[in-house]
Amino acid sequence: MSSFQQRFDDPTFHEAGNLQAEEPPELPQGEPVACHRASDRWLFLVEDAAGSGLVLVDRAGERTVELFRTNRHLAEIEAGVVRDVQFTDDEGSAKTVRLLLPPGSRHDTTYPAVVWVYPGARVGPKCRQLLKPHESGQFCLHLLAAHGYIVIEPDLSIPSDLGSRNLAQCMALKVQEAVHAAVSTGLIDPGRLHVMGHSMGGWAAMALLAETDLFRSGIAMAGISNLVSFHGTFDARFRYDDDGSATSMTAMCERVFSMPGPPCEMPDRYIALSPVFAAHRINAPLIIVQGDQDYVSIGQGEEMYSALRRLGKPVRFVRYWGEGHVIAGAANIADMWTEVMEWLDEADRAAAGVQ
Repeated sequence: MSSFQQRFDDPTFHEAGNLQAEEPPELPQGEPVACHRASDRWLFLVEDAAGSGLVLVDRAGERTVELFRTNRHLAEIEAGVVRDVQFTDDEGSAKTVRLLLPPGSRHDTTYPAVVWVYPGARVGPKCRQLLKPHESGQFCLHLLAAHGYIVIEPDLSIPSDLGSRNLAQCMALKVQEAVHAAVSTGLIDPGRLHVMGHSMGGWAAMALLAETDLFRSGIAMAGISNLVSFHGTFDARFRYDDDGSATSMTAMCERVFSMPGPPCEMPDRYIALSPVFAAHRINAPLIIVQGDQDYVSIGQGEEMYSALRRLGKPVRFVRYWGEGHVIAGAANIADMWTEVMEWLDEADRAAAGVQ
């Protein structure tokens, strides 16, 4: 495999997946990972119902050779089914919302649903990793489908010009439109909708609870709740290193949220995008999940938890010692999903008036 030119070393490789000046051959369920220029053969990572494999393909796509196959156990698992729903947004543009249906789902039954949010994420022609059963980490959303939930993935591509809206308001509009289209399929119970996200998606989950009344509950993982304090907090991984590494959150905050300056110069803009300052508008229960070594400081979760608890609102805070921005330990991942499933069950029982 060393004779293959890997995409990471070649300046002609682009994020769009174009490994050369020409497009690679098409291979269902496959992603090109390397090419051999002399023979014009391509190496694909294939993730399908039969597991995961490395496949060698010629330019014409007529001859394929499977070099390696693993995760064969997936062939014996009934996975959820992905379905795309087309709709037109309020500006007249064609959009897609992607659904992951529970295994064996019926068209004459309605299901609870979890909206997975991440600002900037697009719904493209191929599923993202988190909607594949091959995902082995924190973000295997097939676990939600297996638990009887439809997963809704809205397109949250953000325009460069938000007009009179801020980021939270723009995102809320996009989510509402996508959810409306998803509910129109007749498969989703609108009274049992939940919102879930990680990192920027964790921020989005909290912001959506403040901006809308769509959701029965929220799940915010590693999310930013207070842009003012986040702007000045050191990265926990480099707290005792040089200033450039420790204070990198300042630049990240301004870049991600399109802030042209620090909070002291524009406090209103920072506050408007900080869910902790909208805690009084959050009525749905919220569970916060975070590792104590997260570079999004665990203090962000603490602030949101404290604000909601002080207001007497339902909130739970699940913390993992030694974990960073993404939960990595197998036992902690299993525990996290147990907590999430119990949380969803409790929220849906409460919605149905069941103790």
